[in-house]
Amino acid sequence: MMGNKEVIMPTRSLRIISDPNAGLPKQDTNLGLWFQKYFNSQVNEPGQVLIDSITKLPKQVDQVYGHYFNRWVKNLKEIDALTETAKTPGRMVVNLGADSVTEVSIAMHHTYGVPYIPGTALKGLAAHYTNSNMGAAWVKGTPAYKAIFGTGKTAGYVTFHDALFVPEEGNSQPLKKDTVTGHHQDYNKGDNVPPADWDSPTIIPFISVHGKFLIAISGDEKAKPVAMEILRLALLNEGIGAKTSSGYGRMVFEGQAGDRTQDQSVLTSTTPVNHGETYEVMKKRLLKEAPTSGWKRGYVQTVMNEGEFGFIVSAKGGGRVHIHKDTHPDGQVKLDEVLEYIEERSSKGLRAKSVKVLLRKE
Repeated sequence: MMGNKEVIMPTRSLRIISDPNAGLPKQDTNLGLWFQKYFNSQVNEPGQVLIDSITKLPKQVDQVYGHYFNRWVKNLKEIDALTETAKTPGRMVVNLGADSVTEVSIAMHHTYGVPYIPGTALKGLAAHYTNSNMGAAWVKGTPAYKAIFGTGKTAGYVTFHDALFVPEEGNSQPLKKDTVTGHHQDYNKGDNVPPADWDSPTIIPFISVHGKFLIAISGDEKAKPVAMEILRLALLNEGIGAKTSSGYGRMVFEGQAGDRTQDQSVLTSTTPVNHGETYEVMKKRLLKEAPTSGWKRGYVQTVMNEGEFGFIVSAKGGGRVHIHKDTHPDGQVKLDEVLEYIEERSSKGLRAKSVKVLLRKE
């Protein structure tokens, strides 16, 4: 009201006027819109307040999305798409650097506000993995590579669809709060200020995801399983999204050899999973990759007493690491196995515990 006159304002203008009584994200609302558009400048640390309120909601996926997901599954069956359910043993964050009202972002479905993985991200990961790890027959520009991924002018034989979050009982809170801590901010900005022990760290909150996603690939019948296998290996060994060097983004397919939630399944030199990748190539790749956070990787160089114990050569160098059959998932140490393990120091030196077998030479 202006005096005795009522002023009618466009709806768009009303939306951008700061409302001092504006609340925080509520149940059964589009969390993606809250995260990408909403910013309450009238509270201290509004980004952290927003992330806290989103991740603390008891139910982040509503029933409407469940109906949409079921329709999506039905549509994929109609086009005879090849599908697999992939789960995140740890956390994942895709589109961390995209535009957002906070300093960080995450890929959220525009309509339903639920986390998802863009098909372009899956295709890019698979293409990078193929070019880097599958030998000369699969490098960029070869017929095999172009058949799956196409070129700048032509399409490949398959389509990588968006991977939608799988709604299920027991995981109504897929969005988790995480933090990244920056040190010596002035020095890193190039302000010509030397770093000091008394510099205050900068803590930046962000949202990560934990849950299951439906992977879907459609197209040529012969090319679909090849593309899916490449993607399985890429998600398992390299991970998708940001912070993969810190263990984020790893995904495993349910019910298949790549499902290593407990890491009881392993690759062997005779397993035709990489379509031409030899044991030596796989070994080199696995030892070069970053292990799960807090773990180390190496290979068994020496076996004693018919597999009772042996010694691991760490991928990062250092002294030999003792491994006993009691800590091995198979109850026997085998030569040339590639292992992931937690290292501890005992009175007799370094030893491995919580061992996981990644590759076996057979």
